[in-house]
Amino acid sequence: AIQRRGRAGRVRPGVAVHLFPSAAFSKLRNIPVPEILRTPLEELCLQIHNMGIPDVQGFLDKAIDTPNTTTINKALLQLEHLQCLRMEPSSQQYR
Repeated sequence: AIQRRGRAGRVRPGVAVHLFPSAAFSKLRNIPVPEILRTPLEELCLQIHNMGIPDVQGFLDKAIDTPNTTTINKALLQLEHLQCLRMEPSSQQYR
């Protein structure tokens, strides 16, 4: 909302209209939640695995905004349930 307010009148004459109450505006975060923390991880886990990285959990642990371990495990289990990945019992890694 503040970003749009800054553009109104700068590019061309105009007014910024916000269609939500001031109370809702005051509850907005200054910095949005990173996409990796707010979207399902199944597709990302599958892409990481398809790039030849067997340790998906370890790879995601190195991210700047690391997803919750439980969320990663749920995504991997969902992919295993859909038979997109298979756990290798000897190495505890997916293939």
